[in-house]
Amino acid sequence: MGDRGLFKFFLLGAFVFAVLATGVPSQAADESMPTAEKAEFKDNGDGTVTDGKNRLTWQKEDDGTERDWKEAGEYCKGLDLGGHKDWRLPEKKEMVTLWWGAGSKEDIRAKFFPEMKKAYYWTATTFTYTNNVYGKDPVRAFSLNFTEGRSVTDSRDAVNIVRCVRP
Repeated sequence: MGDRGLFKFFLLGAFVFAVLATGVPSQAADESMPTAEKAEFKDNGDGTVTDGKNRLTWQKEDDGTERDWKEAGEYCKGLDLGGHKDWRLPEKKEMVTLWWGAGSKEDIRAKFFPEMKKAYYWTATTFTYTNNVYGKDPVRAFSLNFTEGRSVTDSRDAVNIVRCVRP
């Protein structure tokens, strides 16, 4: 196999790894799963934004504090906002609903979350690497960057911003 063949083989391997690491959406959509297309947002005027279609209420503004993954979860559990105390870290599938309309005139982030940072936001979704490439802690947590449109797995010791959600 020549240099060109090795390069193509490497690209294919990188693509397969990326798909396996981040998951592939099912072809048959699960109607109960949150989706960006189903999102319908409303500012409640109390520091929260409700997505009526996916039945989620979001913290409108994060506090700008970077936290590790455990601290982020504790922050959400202790949050008292909009008359509710049942806040939690969002799952990755919930967080991606905030990507809806990015860059378009219907961009929900610009309308409902204007203070969203150019940073990564924690999710509750974890991923365990079976090849132990990350040493003592093979469990990583997904974080999403809305500016770059990226989802990555971070060490749970890394620090990111948090935006809490409740059912």
